[in-house]
Amino acid sequence: MCKNESGPYPATDSRAKSKKHDIDTILGHFDLVKAESEKIFENLSTMFRLHDEARRLVREIIPAGNNYTKCNVCRISADVPIVRNAEHRRAYYNNLVHCSSPMLCPVCSPRISSRRSEEIALSVKSWLSDPAHTVYMITLTASHTLSDTLSDFMQKFLKSREIFWAHRSVKDLLREMGSPLGPLRSFEILWGKNGWHPHFHVLVWGCSGVDLEKISGSLKRLWLRCLRLTGLSGNIQHGLNVIEARSVQDYLTKISLEIGLSMNKTGRSGGLTPFQLLGKSREGDTMAGKRFQELYWYFHENRLHPLRWPNGGKRFFGIGEVSDDDICNSRDDDYKIYFRLAPELWSALRGDAESKATLLSLASVDDRRGFIDFLVHFVKRKGINYVSGTTEKASGRASSDAGRISTCTMCNSPRRRVVGDRYKEYASLLRKAVLPSLRSAVHASGATCRPGRPSPGSVLRR
Repeated sequence: MCKNESGPYPATDSRAKSKKHDIDTILGHFDLVKAESEKIFENLSTMFRLHDEARRLVREIIPAGNNYTKCNVCRISADVPIVRNAEHRRAYYNNLVHCSSPMLCPVCSPRISSRRSEEIALSVKSWLSDPAHTVYMITLTASHTLSDTLSDFMQKFLKSREIFWAHRSVKDLLREMGSPLGPLRSFEILWGKNGWHPHFHVLVWGCSGVDLEKISGSLKRLWLRCLRLTGLSGNIQHGLNVIEARSVQDYLTKISLEIGLSMNKTGRSGGLTPFQLLGKSREGDTMAGKRFQELYWYFHENRLHPLRWPNGGKRFFGIGEVSDDDICNSRDDDYKIYFRLAPELWSALRGDAESKATLLSLASVDDRRGFIDFLVHFVKRKGINYVSGTTEKASGRASSDAGRISTCTMCNSPRRRVVGDRYKEYASLLRKAVLPSLRSAVHASGATCRPGRPSPGSVLRR
């Protein structure tokens, strides 16, 4: 039989299989990156939409505005860098005003809560390295009705908490539980069918082998007595609960989430978190918007932080002090500049929640090709054009001052603008001359564009 009739040569067959394997590997990696990017985009787009709604609601009660309404919108520098943490695959807009609100800001709260939950998880892990140690979580709440206003109820509730923790019997019971420190306290508030539902989650580092039922009963009676002293009431069954976390290792994760990420959870039993109130307000629920405004006004006036460590607690576990402002401004060395947005481009981008989420999701997974392609498409769609140092909508005719020195709308670096009288001609120049330099991370490294190449911001339309 002829050699050609016996099928492919072994070497050729091996090369074909190897090539198919490489293609399958590349396509599989592409699918994973795409799925991850879509998941990040969904979370970011929800966050930015809620943020826009929160800013709108706050401007209704504070027309002059403040850092909350300027948060993640107003610049504090000439450009707006996108910074990225390669290890955690996260990206943020930097050099912007941040309100650093750990309670009510859809942008700042997740970043702050994520860092705080890591600190709590580290302390729990360190404490449980000793087999004789365990961890307890105490939940404190009070009875409430729709007729209770937030301001009056919180005044009494916080006073009850102050009396409770200052009571000598409570301190003695904590020592009996083997706690070397005071408790770590986290605050959470929901809106439900019976009105505002504030409660505290308290973490106690202790020792195993104590009579938990006896201690729990004593704490419950003391807590109900404190509530009565301030004019409130509670239920003996639900007013105070004590849970030991050592028995279920998986519950350690729940402790850090309950305390560190309390404002990002989904409400139980029909209760709505502040961010769920924002979501309903965005869907047209006026009463949900009023409830969020009431909540914002109270915390704006009282400055209650949702997480309070005991004195010397972080030093005891070797945890460094990091402020909420530092967390929001990404001053960690792990964050590197991924791309710089010029002020004119940010002005067009900052009000577009979907586009902001798309850029960050692509930067998070390091999809530079998709990032640049979307950015160029965004500039074209917005019709951004430089004229005499200002940003204007592109006119229907070719510009007569094509040789004027302008600024790259992408990276804020000086360069000469090159335009054509038809977008099709300009797009050809754009693909050949601009995208290669962008994809080679020239902008990410902070270097300037090469003179004579067309600016992605000088797109003209007919």
